[in-house]
Amino acid sequence: MEAYKFKLVILLSLALLTSCGEQQTITNPSSEVTFALPKQLGSISVHIAAEQGFFAKYGIDPKIKYYPSGKRALNEGLLRGEADFANTADIPFVFAIDRKQPVKCIATLYYTDDVNGIAANKLRGINEISDLRGKTIATQKFSTVHHFHDSILPIYGIELDSITTTFAKAEELADLLYQQKIDAFTMREPYLSQAIELLGDDVKIFKFPHDYIQFEVLLTTDTYLKHNPQIVEDVLSAIIEAELYIKQNPDRAIQSFSNALGVQQGVLKQSFSTSNARINLPQSALSLWERQLHWAQLQNDTNGGNDKNNINIMQFIDTSPLATVSNDRVSIITDE
Repeated sequence: MEAYKFKLVILLSLALLTSCGEQQTITNPSSEVTFALPKQLGSISVHIAAEQGFFAKYGIDPKIKYYPSGKRALNEGLLRGEADFANTADIPFVFAIDRKQPVKCIATLYYTDDVNGIAANKLRGINEISDLRGKTIATQKFSTVHHFHDSILPIYGIELDSITTTFAKAEELADLLYQQKIDAFTMREPYLSQAIELLGDDVKIFKFPHDYIQFEVLLTTDTYLKHNPQIVEDVLSAIIEAELYIKQNPDRAIQSFSNALGVQQGVLKQSFSTSNARINLPQSALSLWERQLHWAQLQNDTNGGNDKNNINIMQFIDTSPLATVSNDRVSIITDE
């Protein structure tokens, strides 16, 4: 009997030790975290981290809210207190910097040089890029596609004063083109494919591979980062695991994300082939954001924009969480 009791104590002790060891990978089993994500490829890592249980592994209960664009995810999700994190392309982040909003970039999620394009209505006499002169082209204001619009057209000989630029919500652009209220629009997937669905053979898609670089960033607020440093690190750890899964299972990941967005797999697969879903904080991103900040300041001149020389971009970036999780992913040079 005594031997039996002794064995029972040993078994219970081992079970307790095993249980404690397993719990070391879990920060808080009840941590509900809300992500504001745009319906674009840069959100794939967060989606996979949720779907494959990588967040759950770290005790995070993820809630995902999708928005038509990263600009909307930031402004309507994170900054309104509807989300704890937001994913957006770099230009909305740069505008947040210029407006000195309380955001912190903790990682870049995605890099691409061929995600944006121009959809034009052939019935408006547009078959070549040069045919855009004198036309009305719409885009989403104060967004990455707005910056792309202003940057790419002059490269191809279309001066901005030779066209009429108008602005609309991302989800309205394809309908405006179909109704011939505009001649073309500058945007990305899935909205370019929406134009193809509506206009069929009457649409002309112009793409500009390698001519425009953009990053997508993961943002949180100053307050959330201050009060939840461990959760922020765990979020990054889970997304890094999702990154590895995507590399090992690209087709499965694209199919899953396509289903989540309600678009055909082929729509995203082509863009995915020219992108890199890697979580890091590269020096090249900081250099790019410094140039983009000048453009954002020009757009804000009539709206009381801030003086670029008074803004230190590093005040809106925190490298510590990612450096703690995976130091080799941080190459931004800080003043510290």
